[in-house]
Order: sequence, then C-alpha cells, then structure tokens
Amino acid sequence: MTLDDVDVPGVLCPARVALSQGFACAGGGGRAFDRGRKSGVGESVNGLKADISVLASLDVSKASDEELLAGAEALAGLASRLGAVRGRWLVAIGERGSWRASGERTLVRWNEKASGQSPAAAAREIARAQSLGEELPVMAAALESGDVFAEHIDGVRRVFSTPALRESLRREGVQEEIVQWARRSAPREFERRLRARALREDPAMGVAAEKDEAAREKVVFSPSGWGMRVSGWLSSETSALVDTALSALMGRKSADDTRTLPERRAGALVELASVRLDEGTLAAGARIRPHLSVHVPLATLMRLENAAGGCPALDANDSPGALSMFKSGVAATGSVDARGVGAVEAGGANDGVNRDASGRCVETGGQGRAGACLEKVRRQRKKLGPLLAVIPSAIDLKALAGAEPAAFDDGTALSMSQLARLACDSSIGRIVLSATGEVLDAGRSKRLFTPGQTRAVIARDRNCRYPGCSETIQHGQIHHALPWKKGGATDLANAVLLCWHHHALVHREMTTIAHHDGGFVFTRPDGTIIGTRRHGV
Repeated sequence: MTLDDVDVPGVLCPARVALSQGFACAGGGGRAFDRGRKSGVGESVNGLKADISVLASLDVSKASDEELLAGAEALAGLASRLGAVRGRWLVAIGERGSWRASGERTLVRWNEKASGQSPAAAAREIARAQSLGEELPVMAAALESGDVFAEHIDGVRRVFSTPALRESLRREGVQEEIVQWARRSAPREFERRLRARALREDPAMGVAAEKDEAAREKVVFSPSGWGMRVSGWLSSETSALVDTALSALMGRKSADDTRTLPERRAGALVELASVRLDEGTLAAGARIRPHLSVHVPLATLMRLENAAGGCPALDANDSPGALSMFKSGVAATGSVDARGVGAVEAGGANDGVNRDASGRCVETGGQGRAGACLEKVRRQRKKLGPLLAVIPSAIDLKALAGAEPAAFDDGTALSMSQLARLACDSSIGRIVLSATGEVLDAGRSKRLFTPGQTRAVIARDRNCRYPGCSETIQHGQIHHALPWKKGGATDLANAVLLCWHHHALVHREMTTIAHHDGGFVFTRPDGTIIGTRRHGV
C-alpha cells in the first residue's frame, strides 16, 4: 500500500502514513518519502518526524479493537523497515568514517550514544547491518519490506556461524526458504528449523556446538533483597530434561491458581529440591544426609504456638476428638472427657465469646464479630457435621514482637510465617546450649507424623484439599496444628493434605481451616470463607 491508500472515516488527514490497515493519518509532513527522494535525507527525516508526531497524538481510546491490533502490527513492520534503512546508513557511515566527525573513538561508541543502546546492542546492530549487505541480500530485502524482523536475522547469524554454513546461505533458494519460515513460524519453531537445517548442512558444527553448550552451563545465585536472584544458562538437552521434570511437578493448572507460568516453574523447582531431600536418597552413605537446618530458639517456638490465631467462637462440645482453639495469642486446648463434655484446660476466659459455666458458646446480643463467627460455625456444622478440629495458620504478629527470629545455617533470618510453614513439615531436634555456647544436651529428632499416620491422612484426603485444587499425593504435604508443649503429640483431626503450593499459601495468607466430620472449611483472617471441600469429593 502507498501513503495515500489508508483513510480513517470522520478524520481529515492532509496525508496518510503507510499502514497496511487500521487508523493513521499524517500531518504537515505528508508525502515525506516523495519529498525525500527530491530533496534529500534531511527533509525526508523531518517529514517522517512530523508523521510520527501525528500518530503519537492520536486518541487510541476511540479506536476499535480491530484497528488497534492492525495498527500495532503494521507499526511493528514499519519499525523493522526503519531498522533496515538505518542499518544501510550505518554501513555507509562505517565505510566513509563519518563517525570520526563526532569526536568519538569508534563507530560502536558513536552508535551507542546516538541510539541510546548498550555497547553490546550497538555492536550487534552494526554487525547485523554489515552481514545483511555481505551475506544475506535476500533477507535484507525482506527486512526492508517488513516481511522479517531483526530477531530473525540475528537467529540466522547465530546458527549459521561456521564458514561452511555461511557458504550454504549463498546457494540459490536457501535464503528464500528461510524467509518463508520466518513468515509462517513462531519464534521458537523458526529457531528449531534453523538448527535442523544447520545440522544437516554441517554435522561437525553440531558436535562443536554440543561441546560449547556443555562448557557454558551454569547456575548463579546472587543475593537480592530478601532472597536470591537465580540466573544461568542450560544446554538444549539439559533444559529439556529440567523442563520435563518441572512440567510434571506443575501438572495441570487448577482453577484457583492465578500464578503465571514463570511463578509456577519457580514453585516446581523448589518442590523438586524439597522432594529429593525428603526422599533421603542424596548422599545416602553420609553420616548426616543433606537437609535444611533451621535454628529456632525454644522461646521463639513457644511464642509462635501461642501466637496462632483462629475464630474465637469455635466450640469443642460437639467434637468427638480434641480441638485446639486460639485467640489473640492465648492457647486454649479443649478435650473430651468420658461423658463427651468439653472442658477448657487453659485460656479461653478472655477469648471474647460469651460462654456458660461449662465453657459452651452461648448466643447473646451485641457479640459483634464473635457473634458473626459463631453463626458461621453453626451453619458450617449443619452442612458438614460436628467440628473436629481447627488448623490455624493465622499469626498474631504483635504477640511475636521482640522474639528472636529463626535462621538458616548461614544466619539468614526467617519471617514468622516461613518458620510456621517449615516447622509444619519437619523433624524437630533438641539441642540445649549453655550460656557460653557449649552443647549440654542433643536429644533425638522427632517426626511430626508417623508413617502410619501419614498414610491415614493420605487415604482420607486423597488429593490437595484446598478449594479448586486437585493435585495428587506426589505433590502433597501434611499441614496441621501441632501442640509443641504437649511433647509433639499429633492428632489426625488436626491434619489436612495440601499440595506444596497451597501449603505455602495457607501459611503466607494465614488461612484457618475448620475440620468438620464431613470436610474442611477454609477461611481468611478477616472471616470470609474461601471455600469448602467435602470428604471424598
């Protein structure tokens, strides 16, 4: 299409820019390219500037979706064409040495300042322009016509890197075929086609490339903020292996999972490492197998338990088993005697709920949030049966102010929600130190759940119980409320199977899980219900 082929209904344009479709009109710089052919470079560039200014001033909010899509696609082609034109000019500037007039020492340095690019990008643009003129005339024409983009040229130069391969590009029809690939293929498919063609043309290149890829493999961990920035490079074979493993761990994306693909990959990578460590097969012959150590002062661990928070109106009287109730940093353990009557052993007197002499919640006016919570529990009990246990993840952070944080071996401190999650699925070892740091006692580590209890939880829950998730047991971890002060005793009513992602999520979001006879109810800290999962569903 020519400059005059495009019109926009209802818009008066003295001249039109060469967009193949969509909205666009040019201002006082109309027919810029015609003038450029008559008057030279300067006036042509000035006319182009005027046309771009008009494009920039358009109110895109008034354009239709079709116009926006077509216009953006056409602009990408124009940008590619302008890049090709600029490349020819760079070649001319290099051949003439015109850059010396600027006072810069090299052409790359001049281009870096003139284009605002990094030194590497400025050098790459010059090398690309030079190769287009010397080795890739067909692709150069395709770039100027907008049929291919600069990334296609870079891909060809990167893959066809040996003398034999560069010579093959001169054969009739080879570049034309590559241009057709670029038009029809997605970027990754285009790269695969180039690689296959190069391996066919020069098998020796493939062997050399494999050695180079193996030598370049690396993974770098760099401290950044509260975590580590991970970067590196993997060969095509290794990356396919890692991608397959991570994809298997990720599984199908559940309905409630709003994470992006990179975020899901990060979670799968951590889960992969966690699973391998939990298997106990790494360095099997070592005296102490590799594991993640978290150093927690006993006082901090106790305060973390007491700082657990949940719905204050939860009542144990209808429960056939034990129930832990938490409110504002006060732990209250409910038990069931021989008559099935619940008795409060500790705390509970100041939990903000009206109770009778036996400790049972009673309805009265003016209960406010506690009353609303009580009503919610009543409805849940009617739908799902009696309440068996509460598995809280909420933490009263004010109650933990001043507590010494837990830390990894290297001294990196953990947040309280991180500590709660790690303690939820770990073995606990007791080490008592003197005031001077001497070891006084090193007790045996105790697993939170026995293998039999773990199998029982898995048999009951089958898969992740978080609403909307269906991840299977190979991704599962047991989330539970553990009464540390009772010596590590566990109760299956206090446990629920969650996938790795949702186990971390319920701790991070401080979710409370009410376990009823018929299923689980997940609740946010503000009392709103996330969802319900019935047993067997």
